[in-house]
Amino acid sequence: MSPDAQTAKDSAPAASSTDQTATAGTDAEGGTGRRSGRKITTRLGTLIRQNWLFSIFLALGLAMRVITWLAYQPAMLYIDSFAYLNNLHTFEMGGLHPIGYELILWPLVTFGKLFGSGLSFTVAVQHLVGLGMAIVMYRIARGLGARQIVAAVITLPILLDAYQLQIEQNIMSEPWSEAILLGAVWALMAWKFRSSANTATKRPRLGPRWWQAALAGALIAANVPIRIIGITLVIALVAYLIFAGARWRNGQWWKAMIIRLIAGLAGFAIVLGGYAAAFRATTGQWGLSGATSGVLYGRAATVADCDSLDLDQYLRQLCPKAPIGERQNVDYYNNLSTTRVDPLPPGKTQAQMRREFGVAVLKQQPLDVAGAILKDFIKGFAWTKTTSANDVPLTRWQFQHDYPRWYRTDADPLTLQFDNTLPHVLHPLTTFLRAYQLHGGYTPGTLLAGAGLIGVAGMFVRRGGLRAEAMVAVGFGLLLVGGADAYLFSWRYQLPGLVFFPLAGAIGFTALTKRQDAAPEGWEPPS
Repeated sequence: MSPDAQTAKDSAPAASSTDQTATAGTDAEGGTGRRSGRKITTRLGTLIRQNWLFSIFLALGLAMRVITWLAYQPAMLYIDSFAYLNNLHTFEMGGLHPIGYELILWPLVTFGKLFGSGLSFTVAVQHLVGLGMAIVMYRIARGLGARQIVAAVITLPILLDAYQLQIEQNIMSEPWSEAILLGAVWALMAWKFRSSANTATKRPRLGPRWWQAALAGALIAANVPIRIIGITLVIALVAYLIFAGARWRNGQWWKAMIIRLIAGLAGFAIVLGGYAAAFRATTGQWGLSGATSGVLYGRAATVADCDSLDLDQYLRQLCPKAPIGERQNVDYYNNLSTTRVDPLPPGKTQAQMRREFGVAVLKQQPLDVAGAILKDFIKGFAWTKTTSANDVPLTRWQFQHDYPRWYRTDADPLTLQFDNTLPHVLHPLTTFLRAYQLHGGYTPGTLLAGAGLIGVAGMFVRRGGLRAEAMVAVGFGLLLVGGADAYLFSWRYQLPGLVFFPLAGAIGFTALTKRQDAAPEGWEPPS
């Protein structure tokens, strides 16, 4: 080496310790980031491999939702959708519907409008909610001990049923109602999941904690302003909180049961009471919506034997003129009938008179009313979906080749307002979806009935330790579907059965096929 080169080398400044540390830190951060990314990818890959069948079903469900979302843009608007969207500015509580769905819609539409996609963004989120429900159903079933294939199969109805896909693409409340109620079931059953076992102390599990019960009660109540029929689920809530982990001779269990029962009812009462108080402050009367008076009248008007009923001169005016068998459907008398009492008796309103008529028919013709409800209930478990006489047309819930339009509504102003576009479709996709739906792309009601019956059987199998869980899953399905049928039969109202009857079937099947006797309910096996 030349003297000049050596001098230059000796005179070159050495890298400072700070620079070295910074470089090392940058390398470390980059390495850490890469390692974290690889770790997440590895875990995700492991999770998919361990649950490969459900992963395939979930991917299919995602693909069908992408097709549905692209097919009808920006969203499908049913008759009720216009009322929801038009109420976003005023949040009027005295209308036909309670405003629970509007409270969900407003932030979604508002955020989506920032990107010119208010409605399109909303239904995209609703499709994600549908996928989320499938994940929760799978987790609940696996947590309660169901085999992977059973837990995966029960998610097929919610993932691939065309009627579920269609309602998610509509600006309608059903997906949110189903999801919130499934969340309540999760809260109630999470204490039984195998991963929550306290095997270290071998302490008894006496049922859901008080805060889980309160959360479930609050979720059930929060659903009521979205779908009023959900108020019936307080029956299933109380039953589960009483029977979960039952150890009737254990004083500690009794104490835990009473505490959680109080907590569950308190959660329900606080949330629903708050909504009812807001309703009274706005409308001046207690209630949940402005439609309560017509519910009983519509069902009664279809079966009322006006010649034999003992009615006063005022109530008799509400009897339909057409003979039984030739009358309009329940929906007509609920919402469209112009029959009125004129003149009104002193101090009474039309709503009160309609309610009194319904009560009179129910008291004097209880078997006729019950028979009509039972007939409608049975319809929902037919193998194929058809429209019976005077039913709400099935076509309302089927994919159409063109964008669906409804009588006395105009979707154009709303889609322009929220998405800056007119309604449009991609005909190759709409043709595919319609063919899929009409040629078997739905869950036969008979299969749902079978799943429900397996759930009922699980309620009587002691060794499975899942009697209370089977009971609440079956109860949710029956109360939601049967309760809606008491008001009006519509295939739209059968959709909760896609969630709760398959879940009940998985729980019942798990209890029935237990290979060995379970430990006494409420106790974990030793580690």
